[in-house]
Amino acid sequence: MITAVVIVYTFFGGQKAVLYTDFTQAVAFLLAVVVVVPLSISAAGGWSEITATVDTDQPGFFGATGGVMGLLNATALFFVWFLGYLGHPGFLTRFYAARSERDAIKTGIAVSAVYLPFWALIGFAGAAMRSMYPGADVDTETVLVQFVLDHTPAIIAGVLFAAILGAILSSADTWLLTAASSGSHDLLRQVSRRQWTDSQLLRRTKCLVVLLGLAALPFGLWRPTYITDMMTIAYTVAGASGGVLILFSLYWRRTTRQAAWSGLTFGVVAAVGGRIAQLTGATPEWFDPILPTLVGTTLIVVVVSLMTPVDAAATSVFDRIRRPDPDYDPSASSTKETV
Repeated sequence: MITAVVIVYTFFGGQKAVLYTDFTQAVAFLLAVVVVVPLSISAAGGWSEITATVDTDQPGFFGATGGVMGLLNATALFFVWFLGYLGHPGFLTRFYAARSERDAIKTGIAVSAVYLPFWALIGFAGAAMRSMYPGADVDTETVLVQFVLDHTPAIIAGVLFAAILGAILSSADTWLLTAASSGSHDLLRQVSRRQWTDSQLLRRTKCLVVLLGLAALPFGLWRPTYITDMMTIAYTVAGASGGVLILFSLYWRRTTRQAAWSGLTFGVVAAVGGRIAQLTGATPEWFDPILPTLVGTTLIVVVVSLMTPVDAAATSVFDRIRRPDPDYDPSASSTKETV
């Protein structure tokens, strides 16, 4: 049923429907987070009880390198989700609907920044639920549902379940529309080497919406337990490659096309390889590959940019975007340019 709903309103509504529903669902989910966090901490007996229980189950979990709540891992998660949202293909496709390039810049960064406090709150709620449901007492991907059933009144549970469903639909329709748009625009049209009209491109995109939605149905029924790991890898790749490059392209005029491709390639390979090594136990439990990957991508973009000729087309776009800023001075935002 959920698959049919997502396919139908993505098929008929397109990007406008996805934008409106995503906004409504995001508001509901953020309100739900605000409600769940104090309820979960209170139900677990307070923060001191939570830390004591979790540390007993996994010593050092809240230490500098102990786990998700550790300083090193918290820093890594910050970059994963902040830069991951900035390089998220779903958000990148929405930039085309912005009123101006500057609006795309401001909203892209604002979305990343606004979500961060709520992801932090979810981390606190997750620690509380880890304390209440230790070990294998409940599936970690349905622990929030179990908590709502066990600890909230029926009317609040209904609202929270609606918010959870909204969050699921929001992610599903965004990724479905992004995949269908990319498949028709960047794959089918390039392979066919034909010039399609807007109506022809729209029809093919809608067909892909249906086909990809149906193709995802078996995964939804099977629901492999590594979906969360797959999402983390996806956001790591988006952040380590796309997110870093977007920031460079917006704030460093000297960034070149060769540097962008070099940084993108390194970021993808290093992020995927690092996550695979982490999941297979080839690296220490406290080690998160996102931090060295970000450093490596940054260095590659800077070094390659300085070693390659200035890209006139890229700098003209950069100047056009930054020109409305009265404080912008092109000569102060880049190094000496030599061709």
